[in-house]
Amino acid sequence: MVRDRLSLSDVLLQKGLLTERDLIRALRHQLVYGGRLGTNLVELGYLRLDHLSSLLAAQRGVSAADAEVVEHAPPSVLERVDPAFCVRNRIIPFRFDGRSLHLAMSDPDPDRVVALAAQLGRTVVPYVLPELRLHHLLERLYGVKRPGRFLRDPDGSPDQSQRRHYLGPTVSMAGASAVARHLNLTRMMQPAGLDPDSSEDVMVFPALDVGRGSDPELAGTLQVATVDEELVFLDELRAENSGEELEIPIDVSELEAQAIGPGDVARELALARSGTAMARALVRPFLRETAASILFCVRDQLAVACLGEGRLRRPQMVPDLVVPIETSRLFGEAAQTRDCVRGRPDDDDLQLLIAEYVGMPPPGEIAVMPVFLSGRLVHLLGVYSNSGCELPSTAIADLQMLSERTTGTYLRLIEELTARPGEPRSAR
Repeated sequence: MVRDRLSLSDVLLQKGLLTERDLIRALRHQLVYGGRLGTNLVELGYLRLDHLSSLLAAQRGVSAADAEVVEHAPPSVLERVDPAFCVRNRIIPFRFDGRSLHLAMSDPDPDRVVALAAQLGRTVVPYVLPELRLHHLLERLYGVKRPGRFLRDPDGSPDQSQRRHYLGPTVSMAGASAVARHLNLTRMMQPAGLDPDSSEDVMVFPALDVGRGSDPELAGTLQVATVDEELVFLDELRAENSGEELEIPIDVSELEAQAIGPGDVARELALARSGTAMARALVRPFLRETAASILFCVRDQLAVACLGEGRLRRPQMVPDLVVPIETSRLFGEAAQTRDCVRGRPDDDDLQLLIAEYVGMPPPGEIAVMPVFLSGRLVHLLGVYSNSGCELPSTAIADLQMLSERTTGTYLRLIEELTARPGEPRSAR
């Protein structure tokens, strides 16, 4: 195993497998969607997964894991490592030779391998596996739903018959019993039309124009994430592992003490170096009247929750929350008018469903902020006030300012990536 190694982008450039222009496009794609560079190269069509496996193996100085072998690992080998440990560390045991445990992983750094061996009490033989396949196999072997970054939109695939279709609403206003039915569910985002025999593990999103001089390769909906931060792999170890719904107590006084102003959020956006940093800034309650904020990414006609903060008793449910935009008056109005809107829960039953779903006190008022990038809606931010409280009269103006700052920050980061193609982020 080699400690001082070339980055994946350097390897591709040196081998002539990637041009500098291709690298710029891949890095811009990575900024928009998150995920590792190799994942984005596969999604853009620059590499096939098998080719990526070979390149990663050569770069890391380890063998490439055979996905077929890993998927059919003997139960006796899988049982040697606690499933929760495998999911937490994103590893899959697939062979045991009596002395050594052979593990597939996407990040076989030497120090990490040594740490895993110490924790498992066994000699570990690492194998590299692209993260697209790793999450696919973690799902098939351990039943762990893929993080939102790796879910598919059925309308976005050029060959829909060969892809799993996952994305579907978890909250619907169809039927008078919708509230009771949805609030009793603990696993809200179930696969829609799942083909259990499909081995396809590539995600494709619908088209999105991004930034100045947009390229068609930047296709998909905005996923504000970077590879090693929570937003990509948010909550994959939630309370489903224990079979119990986790309730987190709320300290209202602490929340009020943490309240910041819209100017502080704007400054954080100006300093943000990643989509994740921007998302964290946006969901921080910036008004004392705010009970909670939830940031949604927009995929086609669905709002997919990616991050929330505030008075949430069930924050682990946020990443599972997917709602049809058209069933929310406030979401729909913000999307159509391209402006921030506000209203009472009585005006939008779906917002009450959202509040109940994540364990938020019934809000007194709700404001919705849209974020557009190159004319396309990429975000909806829901701001929920405390029970019995209204948001201040300046809330809409403040949110409009933050919406514009968010768009500007994304454009700045895209331009920075374009200006510095030789310095890729997370190019592992």
